[in-house]
Amino acid sequence: MMGNLIFWKQWNKSDRTTYTIFLAVFGLSVIFYLFSYHLGADAIIKWVVNSKNQTVSLLREGANIGPVTLNYLTDNYLIKESFEGSDIGINYTASYLFLAFVAISLVLYLTIITTLTRFWFIVGVVIFTACMINFKLDQLLLFGSYKNLPLYGILAIYLPLLYYFHAFARQTSFLWRWLIIGLVTVASGLVLTQFSTVSNPVLYLVNYGILFPVIISILFVFAVSIEVVVGFLYIITRGNTTQSKNSLLHFSVVTLIYLVNVALIFAKNRQFIDWDFYYIDEFYLLLFSAIIGIWGFRHRSTLFENILPFRCNGGLLYLVAAVICMATVGYLFATGNDPLVETMEDTIVFSHLSFGFFFYLYVISNFIGPLHSNLQVYRVLYKPKHMPYYVMRFIGLVGVGGLFFQSGQLAMSQAVAGYYNGIGDLYMAVEDYFVAEQYYKLGSQFEFQNHRSNYGLASLANKQDDRGSALYYYQQSILKKPTPYAYANLANAYQSSGLFFDALFSLKEGVEHFPDNPYLYNNLGLLYAKTDIVDSAYLFLKQATLGKDARDVASANILSLLAEKKLKLDTDSLNNEYNTINYLPVKNNLLVINNIHKIYENRLFSQAFLNDSILNPNTFAYLFNAGYNQSFVKDSTITGLIDRYRAVSQYSNYNQQLALSKAFNSYGNGEIIDAFKILDQLQLENSVQKGYVNNINGLWALGEHSPALALDFFERAMEAGYTDAMLNKGFALIEMDDLEQAKLLLSSLQTAGTNAQNQMVPTLLKLLDSDSLQIDDLSDREKYWLLSIYKFRNSEEENQQILGKIENPYYQSAAQISLIEHQFRQGRTDELSDEISLLDRQVINDEKLAARFLCLKLTWLAAQRDLKNIEKFLDKLGPEDDLLKSYLRAKIADAENNTEEASGAYRRIADKNPFKVSYIVDAARFFQEKLEDENLAYETILNAAVINPYSVVLSKAFILQCLKMGLASYAEEELQHLQTIITPSEYQDFLSLYRQMAEENEQSESW
Repeated sequence: MMGNLIFWKQWNKSDRTTYTIFLAVFGLSVIFYLFSYHLGADAIIKWVVNSKNQTVSLLREGANIGPVTLNYLTDNYLIKESFEGSDIGINYTASYLFLAFVAISLVLYLTIITTLTRFWFIVGVVIFTACMINFKLDQLLLFGSYKNLPLYGILAIYLPLLYYFHAFARQTSFLWRWLIIGLVTVASGLVLTQFSTVSNPVLYLVNYGILFPVIISILFVFAVSIEVVVGFLYIITRGNTTQSKNSLLHFSVVTLIYLVNVALIFAKNRQFIDWDFYYIDEFYLLLFSAIIGIWGFRHRSTLFENILPFRCNGGLLYLVAAVICMATVGYLFATGNDPLVETMEDTIVFSHLSFGFFFYLYVISNFIGPLHSNLQVYRVLYKPKHMPYYVMRFIGLVGVGGLFFQSGQLAMSQAVAGYYNGIGDLYMAVEDYFVAEQYYKLGSQFEFQNHRSNYGLASLANKQDDRGSALYYYQQSILKKPTPYAYANLANAYQSSGLFFDALFSLKEGVEHFPDNPYLYNNLGLLYAKTDIVDSAYLFLKQATLGKDARDVASANILSLLAEKKLKLDTDSLNNEYNTINYLPVKNNLLVINNIHKIYENRLFSQAFLNDSILNPNTFAYLFNAGYNQSFVKDSTITGLIDRYRAVSQYSNYNQQLALSKAFNSYGNGEIIDAFKILDQLQLENSVQKGYVNNINGLWALGEHSPALALDFFERAMEAGYTDAMLNKGFALIEMDDLEQAKLLLSSLQTAGTNAQNQMVPTLLKLLDSDSLQIDDLSDREKYWLLSIYKFRNSEEENQQILGKIENPYYQSAAQISLIEHQFRQGRTDELSDEISLLDRQVINDEKLAARFLCLKLTWLAAQRDLKNIEKFLDKLGPEDDLLKSYLRAKIADAENNTEEASGAYRRIADKNPFKVSYIVDAARFFQEKLEDENLAYETILNAAVINPYSVVLSKAFILQCLKMGLASYAEEELQHLQTIITPSEYQDFLSLYRQMAEENEQSESW
């Protein structure tokens, strides 16, 4: 049994070696065939990820004024990713492999014909010549010539060599002939490719010469089309004995079932039926037929034994045709040339149906008796009694012709279309897009529904930004043999044209055709995300995560959906589920969700995603969002990364937004001077953001209790057209005790309808109308608000009266702390002992309020120089109070004459917050007196005064420092500024001190 199966083992060593080698080549061609078949369009079209940034607005706290929090909007950047099919790619690897298989087969074919009789040798040479003419070697422009030198040269080399082996060197062994012809072929190939003046000469050879391999493949399909029926007969009758039964019935039933299935394939392809039925795969049918044909052709060789003995020329010639067929069909799949694939598909179906049916009749007409008698008919299969084998072949060929004409000769049109597609690919490869377009159009004319031509034309239309043509060709590409790429691109084209529902319907149709395609589900989910049907969007995106290659993208889009809709989420479970996915858009969108829900932690940021020196939209979004997040965790390490990317000038598109991110981070980490400088520069560079940036600056200044400075910023913002700053300006006026102007502004704001939805405006106006105000009718929050508004005007008794009417413990404690802070800022520190002691004895349940009171208490103790009590509470300060902690440590170290530690602490706070005036003044005093570094003292005050120009204390300190350094002109200039921000009486008091110090300096200089 095994001997019959591996029949070549019985041959001599030379024949066995030759046959085994080429059998291995056939095996490789089968691998190429199967790989290309399963790869399909994926071989030339890839999924391309399109990333798009979408902003989501977050409210960020700008300033706290009593019980009111004034916020501003800032953007975070979500990353949404969709898939689209790439442009047509050129499968160079498939081209080289195909040409290699054809060349190896051709070498073996030429070797075989040298061993034949003179007549068949001449026939073989004629076929070879026709093959060379088919390759159109003149297209290679060998040595730059348009003449057909390559063809003449090939024929001049091969024909004498072949004739020599055929007529004069008949004793040369088969292997030697094969090797010599093979070496000549390799040398010829090198000359053709090296001295051709066209780009990619292999593509020219393959695509111009494809028709001859296709013809060989079609003939091979005809040859093996009966092998399945032969196989049935062999299996049913090979074990027959006198006791066997029903061989005729079994053979007839199995064969007719097979033929009916092939007929159903024909009917489906011709669109006669559309049944949900399992059909035989045509190309597996061809592969199966080709493999069993190795043994079938051996048995059939008795018909032409005198012309071509099977051992081993007949067997090798079969493998030559088989390799060319497998390589050709594999190449068609690997280049996505669906019209030629359909030609081969029709050839397989037509031939297996016609030849299979007439071969069945051949068996019945010749061997019905032996079959009925259960004899081993396969042994005499090619020794007919009635219908000759060649008659059966002729009738079968007529049947194939009938099916061909019944189908409207579509297979021929498809073949021509496929040929033109190949030439179009060739010109695509050399980037001659105009010529490529003409060939693709020719292909679409011969088969207007073919995917390959239309997709290629759509790709070219995209290159020319011709959306209308691209849309049309994508529509054509899905009519017959659609791919998921075409559906995705068609939907994208619809979206670009504003046709939302057409895009939606296209993707729905796509998932019906390709129910397991995650890329289409992802895009469909993104489309639904644009509607209010959130559940459907989520379900489609979740379905997309089931695909391994689309999982990360779909996961990022799920997070984007959740963030965009700002749904209530279990952020802990989201972090646990998605933080394990090491994909930047996932990390980014998870970061945005955490920012929305005010979850700030460093684990969401990894510098590994930012190793590239070039920023793209994704890395920009990630860096910006991370900067926003880390501005709440007291981590300024990301500012170095931001500076690194901003330093690259060619990426200035991101510079301004990154500057904003750095400003947020600097402000959040207490680098107030840096934050204000960045925003000041930003509003100068970007007129579009000028109003927005000045509004933020104003809120920051207001939060640092510098209302005059805030007022300047708000007015600049309003001049730039930023109307949201009007309400904030009203609060700045209130903080400046300009209640009349505030009331006028807020009244106009309410009348104009701006911010009418904001409930603060009517409440503020009610509180500002002191004549009709009934305190008892106010809520506890409004009473606290009232204290904040009238803190400059109320007497201590009035404040205490309102405080006594606040019942809510939180608002009562908050109001008390606010009043103490106000008095502290007014310089009335000596009067605060009783209030602080009283509040110290109360229980403050709110964590933030308790921390705020602790900072107030420690600052007051520092002003009182009560350093012993300060040390008891230092460890209770949180990381957000690092600046205060550094200041207190500096004060303690200075008192203990620990100059080094004090110096380090004062240096850390000198350029941080210009609104912490006591810190700045004490630091400058230390630098002047203890370090005797008057320049450092000067720079410390100057840096703060530039940012905080309305601080009377800083202005006075700067004037006095200038006098100490002999900078009289600077002192005079600042004195003029001081006069504008101070009361006349206070100015006169300081002027006396100034003149006294100036005189002392003059006397000192005269000495």
